[in-house]
Amino acid sequence: MTTKRIILIADPDVELLRDLKRELSDEYEVIVAKDGSKALELSVLKYPDLVLFYRRCPLIGATQFARILRSNPRTEETPLIILSDEQASAESGSHLSYLHGVLVKPLNLDELKAHLAQVFRKVDTAKQVGGEAGAVSGSLDQISMPDLLQIFSVNRRTGCLEISGGQENLTAAVFLHEGRIEESSVGVARGQKALFRLLAWPGGRFSFIPNRRAASASMGGSTDSLLMEGMRQGDELQRMLPEMPPPSARLVRLVPSDGLPEGVHRVTSEIFNLAEFYPRIGELVDRAAATDLEVYVALKSLLDAQLLKVAEEPHANATRALLSNDEILELRSRVRRSGLAPVFFNAPRVAVLAADSDLLWQLGVGLSRIKEFTATNLERLTRLPLGTLGSLELDRSIRIELFMISPDVRLLPFALGLSAGTVAGLVLGTHKLPELTAPLHVVEAERRASVLFARRSGDPEVTAAPRRTVVEVADLTEGAIRELLTTLLTRVVGADVRGVNL
Repeated sequence: MTTKRIILIADPDVELLRDLKRELSDEYEVIVAKDGSKALELSVLKYPDLVLFYRRCPLIGATQFARILRSNPRTEETPLIILSDEQASAESGSHLSYLHGVLVKPLNLDELKAHLAQVFRKVDTAKQVGGEAGAVSGSLDQISMPDLLQIFSVNRRTGCLEISGGQENLTAAVFLHEGRIEESSVGVARGQKALFRLLAWPGGRFSFIPNRRAASASMGGSTDSLLMEGMRQGDELQRMLPEMPPPSARLVRLVPSDGLPEGVHRVTSEIFNLAEFYPRIGELVDRAAATDLEVYVALKSLLDAQLLKVAEEPHANATRALLSNDEILELRSRVRRSGLAPVFFNAPRVAVLAADSDLLWQLGVGLSRIKEFTATNLERLTRLPLGTLGSLELDRSIRIELFMISPDVRLLPFALGLSAGTVAGLVLGTHKLPELTAPLHVVEAERRASVLFARRSGDPEVTAAPRRTVVEVADLTEGAIRELLTTLLTRVVGADVRGVNL
C-alpha cells in the first residue's frame, strides 16, 4: 500500500481548514494549524511533504516561517505554497523566490489539486536528478530551469547541461564546475545574456553530460545570485515589452555616430552604434553583449531622447527581392554546373576584399538594410576585416555566404581556410589594388573564381582578365550595394572552378 504524502495547511480560517481537509483527504494525509507557531511545531514533528501557509498567519508570518523552515536541514527542501488574499507583487515575493507558488483565495479546488500534483511531479523529478551521479535527462515540463540549476548547484555537479526545444526550437548549453555556472549559450547569445534567456524557457528537453567543461568561462558569482538576478530581470522585461516596438520594427538613427551626448551609459552607447548595422530590433537585441533587459532599457532611453526612431514604413529597396524566382533558379543551375564540390551547392561562398575600412563600413550598413541578409558580426569586421560577414538567404534551397579576406599577408593562412567553396569575389574600390594582391591571388588563382570590381569615379583602371567584371559606382550607397549584389549573383557567381582542391 502506497503511503500518502503529508500536507500541512496553516490558516486561521477554521472553515477553510475543515473544507480542505475533507476534499484532500482521499489523496493526502492532511494536518492543519490555525497559526504560524503551531505550523512550525508540526513541521518539525511531522516533516510534511508540502506546506500551504496563509501569508498573514498570526504569531509567525509567512516570511519568518519560510526562513525558519529553510534553516532546518530536515525541512529546508520542503515545498512551500503561500495562500494570499491578493496576488503578491514582485517586491513582496522577491525574497521568496524559492516558493512553489502563491495561490489567491478564495481557492478553486480543481486548480489547487492540479497545482499540488504539479509540485509533487517537480519534487520527484528533482530527487531523481539530484540522486543521479552520472548522465541524466528529462523534460522541463516536469522541473523548471531555475530548480534544475539549483539542484546541480547543491550537489556540486560538474558538466554540461544541454537543452533543446523551448523558444524557436533552439539548442542551448549551460556549463557548471562544482555547482557554479561558468558559461552559457543559446543561439548567438553567450554568458549572462544566454542564461537569463534560458530561465524563461517554457519547456523542452534537457540532458546533463558529466565532466564536460567549457572552452572558456565568462561567468562568476554564486548560482543563487545569478538565478535571482536572472528572474528579476526576466520579470522586469516582461512588464516592459508590451510598451516597446516589436522585434520586427526597424530603427533609424537621427544623429550621426558622434552625436551622442557625453556621459551616456556604455550600454546605451553600444546600442546606438549597433543600430547602424542591425536596424531590426530583434537582431539588435541578439547581437548586443548586454542582457535583454539592459538592451531594452537603453533602447527606450534612446527613443525617448529622439536619438533613434522607429521607421514608419520599410524602405522600398528593403522590401524588394534581390533576385526573381527565375534568376534564383538559374543561379542554382550555374552553381551546380560550376564544378564546385557538392557540399557547397546550397551554400556557396563569396569573398569580399576591401583595403579601405570606410568602404567596408558602408557595405555593412547597406547589407543590414537588405531583407535577405542575416549578419554575423558586422561591427567587429570593420575593425578586423577577416571572417564571415553573414549570408544572403535567397530561398530555402540556396544561400550565399559572404566572408572577408584581410589585405594583411600575415592573415593569409586563415584566408585559405575560409575560402573553401568560393564561387566569386567582390572587390570594393580599386584605388588600393596593390594592397589586395595576395588575397586576390587566393580568389582568382587558388579558387579560380570570377571577381566583380566596384570601381568608383577617379579610381585606377583594372587590368583586364577573362574572369574579371568591372562596374562603375558613384559611391557605395544602399541602392548601389543592391545593384552590385544583383550583378554579382546574376553575372559573376558560378564560373567554372573545376580541378580546384576544395
